[in-house]
Amino acid sequence: MFQRNRLALLACITFLLGSIWRCFYLIHLHPPTSFILLSDVQMYMDYAKIWADPLKKEGIDQILKSPGAFMMLGWLYKQTLNWTLAVWVQLGMALLVPVWIALTAWELYSPAVAALALILAALYFPFIDEASYFMSEGYFLFWMTLTFWLLLRALKTGGPWQGIVAVLAGLSAAITAATRSVILLPLLCVACFLAMVAWKGRGHQTQTEDGADSIPALLPRRFAVLCAGVLLGMAVIMIPLAMRCTRLNSGKPCVISIDGAFNLFMGRHEGVRSVHFHDLERGLYFIWGNPAWSQKGFWDEAHYNMGLYDTNKLYQAAWDKVRKAPGQAFLISLEHVFDLFNGLPWPANATPIRPWVVLYQELYWVFILGPALYYLIRQRHKLFPTTAEGFAVWLLMLPLLGIMLAAFITQGETRYRIPFDAFTLIVAARAYSGLLSQQ
Repeated sequence: MFQRNRLALLACITFLLGSIWRCFYLIHLHPPTSFILLSDVQMYMDYAKIWADPLKKEGIDQILKSPGAFMMLGWLYKQTLNWTLAVWVQLGMALLVPVWIALTAWELYSPAVAALALILAALYFPFIDEASYFMSEGYFLFWMTLTFWLLLRALKTGGPWQGIVAVLAGLSAAITAATRSVILLPLLCVACFLAMVAWKGRGHQTQTEDGADSIPALLPRRFAVLCAGVLLGMAVIMIPLAMRCTRLNSGKPCVISIDGAFNLFMGRHEGVRSVHFHDLERGLYFIWGNPAWSQKGFWDEAHYNMGLYDTNKLYQAAWDKVRKAPGQAFLISLEHVFDLFNGLPWPANATPIRPWVVLYQELYWVFILGPALYYLIRQRHKLFPTTAEGFAVWLLMLPLLGIMLAAFITQGETRYRIPFDAFTLIVAARAYSGLLSQQ
């Protein structure tokens, strides 16, 4: 009991220090308003101003990216006609992310694991840095961690409240997808896993090794209520977004954005620094690149006479590259997965805080990914999905496996992985909890 109290006190102190660090970093040291000239940041701010102004019309180029982030930025900008409110909202989101992570760890494991997860999340600098740009990553991290906590609450809640919490989880999931549609593949992986558990694991409630109660037995009826609630919540937001995207895409069906086709096409390139799109029909010209390419020293250019929103042409061009050199395409896909873990996140590596980025990438390998992998290897014989310990690990690792699969299919860079470090943090916290309990 005394050790638990000390751990809880340490977690509270660490969270307080992490909160102070976030406030100082986002308000004084590295405010989002200091980096408005970075290409992606400028794009999000321009799109936000267009969305906030009823006299301006959105163009077809605005379906390239998921609109959630610049819609939220646009609404915040509209309230004061400056970016001050947006800075404070992003700070508030950054302060709550460690809380969502700790609550998720509490639901799956125990207060001890939650305290350790809170310590790791509060001190994890990439989470702080991602909130310091007017881009999608900070919003995505906030809504994704909230979504998974709500999903766990829906699994544990009984009676009519389960459906209500499931609807809230669906609303949060839709906002997450509106911010970055890449979450859809990890969510699909989690849904398939829960369906498998509901079908095969109608079994008995057990406990994790540290004594924490597991998720109640996931019977088919509970899974059906969960799915219905989540789908209902998602439909409330996804249907209007699909209507908007289809309208901007000249009537061609479009769910959130066309970034899936675009990323698939971009991921089939190797050895180029930038891709140039010449839309002769509309008189538009775009240049696009991947920060991982520049980090590798690539300098070549690729030119295409099409728009970067012409999905049929993008799919055809990507398939042509795979068909002509399937072996090379496979190796490129493996390299994309490797880039998730080996590169430096953009735009942080292009700012004065680059040494911090390098340091925390190394700390991630040693103190987060390393312990998480150690725990998975050490407990491999106990990680069956129908056991409490296995259920928790699979539920945490499937989102990371989902983003790895997405990178294999499309393209990868380190900043795409960083939000999913929230789940690896919890597995690492479970590993540390096991080591502490042995002392």
